[in-house]
Amino acid sequence: HYYIAPKLWAWKEYRMKKVRRWVDRLYSTLPFEPEWFGERGVRAEYVGNPSVEEVKSAIDSMPSRQEFERLHGLDSRPILAIVPGSRMGEIKANLPVMDAVARMHPELQAVVAGAPAIDADVYRQFTGFPVVEATTLQLMSHARAALVTSGTASLESALAGAPQVVCYRAVGWKWAHDLFMHILKIPYCSLPNLITGRIDRQARDEVNREAVKTGVRGWIIPEMLVHNCTPEAVDAQLSPLLQDTPERAAQLRGYDEVKQRLFTSASAARTVAECITGKR
Repeated sequence: HYYIAPKLWAWKEYRMKKVRRWVDRLYSTLPFEPEWFGERGVRAEYVGNPSVEEVKSAIDSMPSRQEFERLHGLDSRPILAIVPGSRMGEIKANLPVMDAVARMHPELQAVVAGAPAIDADVYRQFTGFPVVEATTLQLMSHARAALVTSGTASLESALAGAPQVVCYRAVGWKWAHDLFMHILKIPYCSLPNLITGRIDRQARDEVNREAVKTGVRGWIIPEMLVHNCTPEAVDAQLSPLLQDTPERAAQLRGYDEVKQRLFTSASAARTVAECITGKR
């Protein structure tokens, strides 16, 4: 029994040989995975996504906006959530860009989401904005918009209803971006975009060609990756999301689609436990 299918659709597909050899039942937390694995000879079952339950639980127990402000010493300006990741490399690469974008919007109150394993002093090396710890989901739920490092946080922001721009700076050279996209076999990096679209390289190439012709990206969430992740480029994607614009409305409609595709009537972990114990 293998719970939470490995992301072989992104890279290192050669590991499918080991999955076929050793795995009898594969449990997926992303709705597009069963079809992908099935096409490669492995039966996978979508059991739901734990993030759905985590976000719902956080929102259900969430303090009011006024109480959230009081608890963290914030004022009443709209919140811009900054979620720079939980690894030192991610924080070092992305937080300075996010900080620069936030400073372009003094009408917003930028708040940094601190990861549990990272000391708050680490964040203060790269930003002067307040850092709140262990309340990322609540911060997203109260935010007008968010800047999010690619990863699970992009899905959490979608489930929390915070319009976002995905940032992933890493090395800022164009050749690194081209190599990065060559290695990846998927059209996007963020989970909401993957959940609502096709995931093969051909689809990505088609999307990119169409974007060149029309100027319209085939995404729900803007992804500013590697050399494209500059303060000016990120702000160009963020600014339309701050007001009641068609761009903001389109992203929120996309979030509804994400939620519909992820929905299951039972807990993912409970479903897997029942499968393992033979009760399902």
